[in-house]
Amino acid sequence: MATATSGTGSLPPEGVSAVYADKVRPKVFYAFQAATGNFYSTYKADGTEDGHTWTLMNQAGPLPASSAGVVLPVYSMAGDIWLTQASALYHSTDFGATGCV
Repeated sequence: MATATSGTGSLPPEGVSAVYADKVRPKVFYAFQAATGNFYSTYKADGTEDGHTWTLMNQAGPLPASSAGVVLPVYSMAGDIWLTQASALYHSTDFGATGCV
């Protein structure tokens, strides 16, 4: 179960270098903290999204920490994302709940 965490207002958690929009669901955003390996989304486990409450998605543990990470949402499928790092590629089809762990 993902847990909610919030940044300041609608800002993502501290340390996120970029925010990426889902290409189908207008209130779903993704963010990756490269330094900690944490992956966040505004999508919630109950299927709702409000566009500003950030949820830590990789509850099983962080991805390897790195100096960078890029989230690539697929244009035609809601929740289908790729996360790239210098030495790894992760894929999730459920808004980052699995695959990016």
